[in-house]
Amino acid sequence: MADAMRLCREDSAYAAATALLAVHSAIAYNDAVQAKLAGKVTQAKNHKATVAATRKACREARLPDQGLRHLHKLIGFKSDISYGDRNVEAQLSQELSMDAERFESWALRVLKD
Repeated sequence: MADAMRLCREDSAYAAATALLAVHSAIAYNDAVQAKLAGKVTQAKNHKATVAATRKACREARLPDQGLRHLHKLIGFKSDISYGDRNVEAQLSQELSMDAERFESWALRVLKD
């Protein structure tokens, strides 16, 4: 999903797709982090609860959780992007894709350790 996001953001006509892929790629990376740190993935429908669960898992593993601020922001836009009826502006799409990349970088460091 992250690679698809990067491909889509090259064309502003795909701003909505880029934003949606940014959110979902971050959620997928978060699932991987949770699986590694806690041995399971939170099944909560409320994605904000998954941020709290990952923060807790980081604390227990004594890992920095600064990357989670990017995930929290992305999740805050999830409903509007997924179900909203307004167009996603190219600027917002670019901003969210950068947040997704920052979260991806953090998650990959956690997964590598």
